[in-house]
Amino acid sequence: MQEGLLAAIADGSFDALFYEYFAATIAQADLKNRRIIELTNPLLPRSAPIHQAQFWLDKNSLTK
Repeated sequence: MQEGLLAAIADGSFDALFYEYFAATIAQADLKNRRIIELTNPLLPRSAPIHQAQFWLDKNSLTK
């Protein structure tokens, strides 16, 4: 399962599917103009991929 997800991220098909379903909601949320408040989470496991950018939505990459 993880291999399939990583392959979909690598070939762009994950982003295509993600934006097909969520682009309108993301645009409506106006994320580029939101303030980011960073919080620490002591319960987050060390194995969480927080430094792997391909797993997170980057508000700076949004076009709207």
